[in-house]
Parts: sequence; structure tokens; C-alpha cells
Amino acid sequence: PPDDEDEEIEEEHVRRYDATFAEDEEEIEFSQKVSFNELCNAFRTFAANRGVSVEMSSVRAMLASMASGKVLFISCKNKEVLPAFTDVLCEYFGIYGRVTASDEWNTQEDLLWKKGSSADDYVLSDVSNAINSAAKTPERNFFIMLENVSMHNLNDYFSAFLDYANFPSEEHILNFSEDVSLRLPNNICFLLMPSNDNFAEELNPAVAHASMLVDMVVSKGAVPSQPAEEEIKVISRMALEELISEAREQFFVSEPVWKKLDDFTEAVNATERFAIDNKSLLQLEKYTSVLMECGGDENEVVVNMFISKILLLLKASKAYRKENGGKTLYGIIEKLFSEENLSAVQRALVSNV
Repeated sequence: PPDDEDEEIEEEHVRRYDATFAEDEEEIEFSQKVSFNELCNAFRTFAANRGVSVEMSSVRAMLASMASGKVLFISCKNKEVLPAFTDVLCEYFGIYGRVTASDEWNTQEDLLWKKGSSADDYVLSDVSNAINSAAKTPERNFFIMLENVSMHNLNDYFSAFLDYANFPSEEHILNFSEDVSLRLPNNICFLLMPSNDNFAEELNPAVAHASMLVDMVVSKGAVPSQPAEEEIKVISRMALEELISEAREQFFVSEPVWKKLDDFTEAVNATERFAIDNKSLLQLEKYTSVLMECGGDENEVVVNMFISKILLLLKASKAYRKENGGKTLYGIIEKLFSEENLSAVQRALVSNV
């Protein structure tokens, strides 16, 4: 037998977890009552003052999605401007729960914890601290950002938050340790920044049903020598709900549009099982009302109904994944919604356009 000196003795590494939440952020003042249109203009001015030009239609779609969804994919094709735009988002909405996702993540623990000061020490991540702050301040609207999100492992670490989005009326508990747990509050919206532009092609039904898509059109602008007057409009959770309620009373998509959507569902269902579930329809009702209150016309609203939600459901379906599935689906949409400008929908569904 070998001498003891020759034996390699592996030191056992024991992870140590410190489930102590960070101190809360300082209190913020809420703006007096403002309209969705004013919120759009305030964000656009704020971005422009930092050299980021954002199409107003994109701002409308973003705010409507924030008002109606819990999990948003923020897509931005302009990679040159994306870092500056992301910084603008975080600064304007006060996002300090911001992490970069890893392709190596495979459990919820990877999202909720991060390495501490020494190799075997782990402390709660910025995401965990943001969730705790949201739970303690239910009057605020909280945003948490995940960058570099890949579809291949999103379910592995994010499934609890997909459930949170898919079943908002149910109670969702996060367990950080044997002694520390939190109920997910209803004032959180997750902003997911995909790692590639083809992420929608890899969606599974659970992610598609839980999420909405915002396709941001942004460009690099000159930082003005004399910035326009700006104000960050921060509204409370209650004020946001009041704005949404007012929008739903005053603005709504015409009945023929919903009838065409029913006809579309039936046409797809004739060959492959497909449905737009009630939760998604209610989400679209809220989304379209807010979008119209922000200033969008009916053509913009119809196109964005598809871009923001329906295409995600379609791309997770067997109907889309058949040979020429996207082209076939677009043909049905074009026939039913022939009066609309559907070029954005066509580009999203038909790869060679």
C-alpha cells in the first residue's frame, strides 16, 4: 500500500450560505397623476438626452407590455446601441436587480445566489434582494432584468417565475434556506434580454404563455448640448392600476378584430391543435387598451397583438414547426387582416422575407 505521504487528500468543500437580505433602497417620491402618453414622452426624452433615440411606437409597446405582463422579452436588433439603451432602462426605472444569466445555470439557486467574498461563501443575489424589497414595498412597481438569456436553459432556473406569470392569482413561495422564504409579490415585472435574435424560434409553450415580446427600434442619437427638460415619472402600483382601469373603460379594440382573431384560431385549429387561452386574451385586452391610450391607432394595435403575444404562442406550436409552417400561418393572417399593414408580422413569420 502507498505511504500516507503519497496519498492525495482532497479537502472537502462545504458551501456556506448567508441568507441575509441587503438594506432597502431609500424611499422614493411618486409623481402626481400622469397619463400613459405623458409616461411615453418622459421616457423618450430621458433616453434622447443620453444619446439614445427610441421610436415612439416602441415606447408605447414597452409601456403597454409592462402594464399587462409579468415576463417581457426585450428584443433590440441594434447591438451597437443596446448597451446604452439597457443602461437607460435601468436608470429610468430604478432597476438594481440586474444580473447576467449564464449558459451554465441549471437550478433556481444559480439565479438567487452569488459567490461571496471567499470561494465557498454564497450571498443572496441582486435578484433576491430586489424580490425582498418588492415584497416589503407593495406600493412600488419593481423591474428585474436578466441579460444574456438563452432559451436552452431558461426553464431550468426560471420555472418558478414562469409559474408566477402564468398563474398570477396563486401563491408562489421562494425558499432561500430552511429558515428564509418569501412569497412572490404581484408588483414585479421581469425584463429578459435574449442572447440572440432567434430566441423566439426556440420557445416552448410554458415560456410562450408566460411572456410577452417587445421589439424595440432604437438608434444612436447625438447627446444634445442643451438637454431637453426631463422628469422621471414614477407612479405607484395603485396609480398604475387606476390608469389601466381607465384605459380599459375608454379604449378598446373593435369587435370585428376579435372576431377575426377567433376565425384565425379556428383556421389554425383545423389542421393542428392551437388556442389562445383566456389568460392571454385578457392580457391582450389590457395591452391593447393601454397601447391605444398611449396614442397607438388600430393598425398599430392589431400588428402589436401579433408581435407581442400571438406570434410567441404560434412559434411554440406544431403548426409553425411544420414545413413552411410560418408561411402558411402568415397566409391565413393576411387573408383575415387584409386591410392592415402586416409587414412586421410577415418578417417575423416568414424567414426569407
